[in-house]
Amino acid sequence: MKRSISRITSLLLLAALLIPTVTACAGEDAKQSGSDTTAAVTTAAPEDTTPSLEDIYPLPTSNYDGKEFNILILRSGYAGQDYNDLYAEEDSGDAIDAALFKRNQKVEDLVSTKIVGRELPDTVTEISKLIRADDDTCEMIQDRAAFMMPQLASEGLLHDINNISQITLEAPWYNTRSNDSATIANELYMISGDATASDKIGIAAVMFNKKLAEDFQIPNPYE
Repeated sequence: MKRSISRITSLLLLAALLIPTVTACAGEDAKQSGSDTTAAVTTAAPEDTTPSLEDIYPLPTSNYDGKEFNILILRSGYAGQDYNDLYAEEDSGDAIDAALFKRNQKVEDLVSTKIVGRELPDTVTEISKLIRADDDTCEMIQDRAAFMMPQLASEGLLHDINNISQITLEAPWYNTRSNDSATIANELYMISGDATASDKIGIAAVMFNKKLAEDFQIPNPYE
C-alpha cells in the first residue's frame, strides 16, 4: 500500500518587533513676576499599528509529545552537492552549524518534537522502500529535485504540500518563485526558502542552442 509522507514541519524565521516607548515631561510652573506664563506641551508618539509577521502568519500550535521528526539527508558526493542545512547533532562551533542547531532547538521546544537527521547515499530509494512498506519512520527528505521528481512524485509517493494547513506558502520565508516553478498540475511536492541554503548553492541551469532551435523549428522552449 502506498503511503504519502504526511508530516512536514516548517522552520519559521520571525522578525523582531520594535515597541516604541512614550515619555512625558512636565514643565515647571511659570514664575508670576511679570513674565508670560509658559505651559509645557506633551505629545504622545503615534501608535504603531503595523501587524507583525507573527500576527499575519501565526506559529503552529501542534504538540507532538516528544515524537521524533526524521529527515533523510543525501550524502552521495555527487558534484559536490551534498548539503546538510536541516540537521545538526550538536553545536560544533561552526557559525552555520551553530545557527542550525539553535534553530532546530527552538522548533523542538515550540511543537514538542525531536528533530533527527540520517545521512544516506541514496535517499530516494530508501524513502521509496519505507513508503511501500507502510513504514512512517521518516517524514522528510533532502535531495535533488531532478532525482526526486521522476520517481517519487510520478509514482504518487509524495504529499502535496498545498494540502498541509500548517504551512503558509505565501509567507516571506518561502521562495515563492522556486515553489511556483516546482508546481506541476497544481501540486507541489518540494519547497525551498530561508530554512535551507541548498537552493542557493546548488542551482542548476538548463540551456538550449537558439540557432539549432530556429533551424529545426522546435517549439519555443520558453513557452
